[in-house]
Amino acid sequence: MALLDLNFYSYILGMDCSAYVLLPGKRMYELTDRSSETFPVLYLLHGHGDDETAFIRKSVIEILAREHDLVVVMPNAHRSFYRNESNGFRYEDFFVHELPLHIKNYFRVSDKREDTFIAGLSMGGYGAFRLAMKYPEKYSAACSMSGAMSAPYGMIKKDPVDDFYYYFNQNVVRIYGDDTQERELWTLAESLNKNDSLKPRLLQTCGTSDVLYESNVEFAEYMEKQIQYSDFTFLESEGAHDWDFWNRSLRDVLNFLGFKTESKLETKTVQEV
Repeated sequence: MALLDLNFYSYILGMDCSAYVLLPGKRMYELTDRSSETFPVLYLLHGHGDDETAFIRKSVIEILAREHDLVVVMPNAHRSFYRNESNGFRYEDFFVHELPLHIKNYFRVSDKREDTFIAGLSMGGYGAFRLAMKYPEKYSAACSMSGAMSAPYGMIKKDPVDDFYYYFNQNVVRIYGDDTQERELWTLAESLNKNDSLKPRLLQTCGTSDVLYESNVEFAEYMEKQIQYSDFTFLESEGAHDWDFWNRSLRDVLNFLGFKTESKLETKTVQEV
């Protein structure tokens, strides 16, 4: 594959932005002319505290994707939760409306919904589900790995004892303002499930030792048992909120999207949890 460090200007954000992009290309094969082809695209979203380099530095995404004709876009979202901030930048508008235009202008990606996917971990898992359910006409499938399903106010520490949670709390208030709902994903899923419109396929994974495991199971139960979402899969395995689990989970993400690789997680229904 080819790895590009992409730097470009965003009109919506009013600043320079960055992303890493993986382009299809198999090793040990003679180069052929593929200039007339287009490829499916996966937007892969980093977690809180990471940036666009996270998946390249810490994951096996290039190894897993290099056997497939898939463009992987890993943009920098800072600590935005992939939302329009209450008093700040319009990250949601950027990711949904502007970034895809940049990618289509620069690379040969398909503009079809069935070829457009979004996935992420932690903050990015929340972002992937939120954007896919809010804009189902844009994405055919979304995957959340250890997602912050009760983001953001369900994650706030009332009396933070260290700087991490102090600044995390401040960041949440800056982004969300007075919008204190803890079950936004629940509401989006229920509303989407009631409509006869397009629905993205959803994959949710989480490690059983993850600090977010309880909220992930709660959301999975809601999706499977209460609203019976038509195309939802929950996978779990022993693992924590770390790259050991996410590297295993990436295999299931690609499998779910139709890019077959060896699975490492065990499928369980919520009733068995």
